Amino acid sequence: MHWPRQTRNVHVACYWYLELPDMNGLDLLSELHSRNELMPIIVMTGHGDEELESAATQRNAVAYFQKPFDRSQLLIVISRVLAHAN
Repeated sequence: MHWPRQTRNVHVACYWYLELPDMNGLDLLSELHSRNELMPIIVMTGHGDEELESAATQRNAVAYFQKPFDRSQLLIVISRVLAHAN
C-alpha cells in the first residue's frame, strides 16, 4: 500500500470496521496516526465497551461513539474537528 507524505493541508476522514480480516481496527487507527498525526479519527462501533473506548482514546482517537449514538453529538464533534482544521 502506498502512503502519501504527511501534509498539514490535507485532512482525511476514515471509516472502517474494528474487526477486519487482516488487522485489528485499533491497530489500523495506530498505523494511520503514526503516518499522519494531524488526521482526526472518530471511532464508531456497534461492539464496544469501556475497554475499547479507553484503547481508542489511548491511540489518539478524537472521539468514540458506541451505536446507537446521538447523531447531534457526532455532528458537534465533526464541527469541532473541522473548525480546528481551518
